Amino acid sequence: MYPHACARARELALEEAYVFVHPFDDPQVIAGAGTVAVEMLEDAPDLDTIVVPIGGGGLMSGIATAVRALKPAIELIGVEAELYPSMKCAIEGCRLPLGGDTLAEGIAVKQPGELTSRILKDLADEVVLVPERDLERAVAMLVGIEKTVVEGAGAAGLAAMLSQRSRFAGKKVATDQLQTELDMESLDIELPGLAAGQDFKAVLEAARRHLQMHKNFSLDNTLTQWERGYVEAALMIT
Repeated sequence: MYPHACARARELALEEAYVFVHPFDDPQVIAGAGTVAVEMLEDAPDLDTIVVPIGGGGLMSGIATAVRALKPAIELIGVEAELYPSMKCAIEGCRLPLGGDTLAEGIAVKQPGELTSRILKDLADEVVLVPERDLERAVAMLVGIEKTVVEGAGAAGLAAMLSQRSRFAGKKVATDQLQTELDMESLDIELPGLAAGQDFKAVLEAARRHLQMHKNFSLDNTLTQWERGYVEAALMIT
């Protein structure tokens, strides 16, 4: 979808004399993304590692540029879905299969930026790949424990930590959660704490029906910790 949208945007810029602003391969966009790192370091100046999801690379390029200027010793790890290793291949010169259905649609980019590739080749310590099962686990944990609804791209940083626990153990690690649109049809996944045969969509639909029937909805004590988290998530997105 993105390549077609980008091509059409460039056509309109030529036809209508619009200013085309690239979503990630633009110096000013990258500079704006760098403010994320500034805020991270203001809140947690003693970070050891920052883990950043990568699509086109704009966000991590900005974060990496700011971090290397402010706290150059911090480890910078980029994360891509295993099915879309475009940035890893661009900066490491590897050839890996590319494409497929992924929970991390927001970072499913086949062609990263030219500028961002150069920046990350110089500044990133590594780009790691996470399989779909770890993206699913991360989405489930964020909903069930943190009551935060994100799609797979937003959970990619946590997914990397879950898949390589020993690497991050004992470190102070930060990641960003990208609040992109959650495709409910992608949530046919096994989630912890649900009874056999239940899934996330079923719990959300049950919560919606309950909301329609009862104006004064409350979470009673018969729900498990995980079920309460899923129902609260339903309240947030209903």
